[in-house]
Amino acid sequence: MRFYPSLIIIGAFIILIFGFYVFAKNPRERVNQVFLALFSLTAALGFFMFERYTSCRFEHAQVWAYLESFWPFLIALGANFVLVFVDAPALKMKRVLLALYIPAAAFTFLGIASNMSLVSQEETSWGWELAYPSEGLLDYLVTAWALVMLMIIFFVLVRSYIIAKDKIRRKQIFFVALAFFIFSFGIAFSQIVLISIFRFIHPDLSVPFFLIGIVFIGYAILKYKLFVITPAYTAENIIRTMSDGLLILDKDKVIADANPAGAKMLGYRKNELAGKKSSLVFKGKKALAEIEKGQAKDVLNVAVAASDKKNNKKEVLLSISDIRGEKGEFQGWILVFKNITDLKNYEKEMEKKNQELEKMNKFMIGRENKMIELKEEIKRLQKKA
Repeated sequence: MRFYPSLIIIGAFIILIFGFYVFAKNPRERVNQVFLALFSLTAALGFFMFERYTSCRFEHAQVWAYLESFWPFLIALGANFVLVFVDAPALKMKRVLLALYIPAAAFTFLGIASNMSLVSQEETSWGWELAYPSEGLLDYLVTAWALVMLMIIFFVLVRSYIIAKDKIRRKQIFFVALAFFIFSFGIAFSQIVLISIFRFIHPDLSVPFFLIGIVFIGYAILKYKLFVITPAYTAENIIRTMSDGLLILDKDKVIADANPAGAKMLGYRKNELAGKKSSLVFKGKKALAEIEKGQAKDVLNVAVAASDKKNNKKEVLLSISDIRGEKGEFQGWILVFKNITDLKNYEKEMEKKNQELEKMNKFMIGRENKMIELKEEIKRLQKKA
């Protein structure tokens, strides 16, 4: 077996194992999930490359070359990963994800349909190599798209590094940016400069450059706890496991999120509350007035009325805090509430029981007094007799 294809397949397995290693660090975190998807696709492309290089016949090599046409999704997944990693607000808009993946899908389809992945019938010393038949419009469009996407990725990373206040977080962003720079520079130099400009045919260098990037990400994991426990994961875990109900409202009093305890307390599924007006739950004037107060100062443990899904009234103990952006601008409210209806019912039941006991006690005392009076009357009659 040739040396370079052997290096490619070993590198592909290392990339795949590293992807699962990072995913296992924190499987619930979305950034770890996207990281696994990114590294799995890279490993798959490395496997396709290995099969192309080691194919015995041109027809077989051509099939694997067509599968390598899915490489634009590597750029889209890389951009997706960076947006998730920096927790970019734009990621909440579906059109951003569409802008990432629709061009990748289109270029993949057009690449296969236009024979961009044709393989030269002449074998190189390392195996069957890709040969682009012409420099048409599609070639320029794909190259321009890839370069623009890479520039956007670096812009987002650099901006996040500049505004990050935590030193450890800045280090994490730095090493992720460095890994992306090494991979992107290597691919751009290899595919654009050497092949497109100088027509220098050489082995695909994407896997080796990806392996170099892994070294820096691995260092960031060991040194700065990258992908292990993030502030977002910690906050999400606290919200998910807390016993009190929690609602997050935007500045228009629309429910943006609810924790499982809060949704269950109100008789809803978690996804049923998102996008609904807070007045669906807090219909009373007192509750709405307290929410307004919460924009200026924290509100603690105020008893208000709430309605569940069946429109049953519940009495809850409500605490309110405002949400502010990095510049201090108002963005919404955090509402934490505890159902005290059962407690109130219990107190009423206890009061009722106490009243019954008190009546019984009075009855027993009255009966005892009657018995004493009766005994005294009997004694008095006996003396007279």
